[in-house]
Amino acid sequence: RFGNLKNINSTYQISYKINGKTNLFQVTPLSKNIGFGFDWLVFVVVPENDFMELINENTKTTIIFCLIALIISTFIGIFLTRKITQPLLLLSEEMNLIANFELAKESQYKTNLSEIYIIQSSLVSMKRGLKSFEKYVSSDVVRRLIKNKKEATLGVEHAKVTVFFSDVVDFTTISESLSLNNLVELVSEYLGEMSNIILFSGGTLDKYIGDAIMAFWNAPEEVEKHPLVACQVALKCLEELKFLQEEWLKRGLPLLRCRIGLHTGPVLVGNLGSTRRMDYTII
Repeated sequence: RFGNLKNINSTYQISYKINGKTNLFQVTPLSKNIGFGFDWLVFVVVPENDFMELINENTKTTIIFCLIALIISTFIGIFLTRKITQPLLLLSEEMNLIANFELAKESQYKTNLSEIYIIQSSLVSMKRGLKSFEKYVSSDVVRRLIKNKKEATLGVEHAKVTVFFSDVVDFTTISESLSLNNLVELVSEYLGEMSNIILFSGGTLDKYIGDAIMAFWNAPEEVEKHPLVACQVALKCLEELKFLQEEWLKRGLPLLRCRIGLHTGPVLVGNLGSTRRMDYTII
């Protein structure tokens, strides 16, 4: 490498391999002043492992610990992400249901995250309010507005519908003979069963007028063979009334009898009233 030892006039560092193992070699010249009158060449040969073995071991250990820490942190991250995203996804699904005025499904999840819990509580309160609102208006009308992305406005259109009217025979006389609680109980059972039959058939429950019920079919959604459906509903109401009368008889309550009138023909149907308060009804 040097040709002659006298050519070594500064420190050199060289690495070489013997039998596949790396060695570090350093040569340093010493002047006569330092070497007691002689020119010295100091050779140092050390196996690389004497220096690097501990470093390599530490490096391997560090890499292993880093990999373990990365795996653990990844699993923790996935766990925490799911803890956050899962309730958020469920909240999103529930918001979509509420946006489509589908309020029957109850929330089936719980969360320990306070921020999400606050949102969930607000959604539950909103759903309860909408459920109460649903009892005052036709769900089909609201869903139609949502589907068409429209706000309720005054206006009517021509349609052919079948109208249902019913009332209770001698209701005024019966109501005067009952206590307040018994009257509410009796009327609620009667109106509840009749209304369920109408709604189940696809009818629109227009309004209650005391003991009277007004409903119609074929608006806002089309009902195939609506005159036939209305006749079937009327017969079903009278049939259901017989079962109610048996129950009232057992409890010592008066037996309500009802009269039902049906008519099919052209009407004006839509939102009537004022800009502050309107009803979806027919003329």
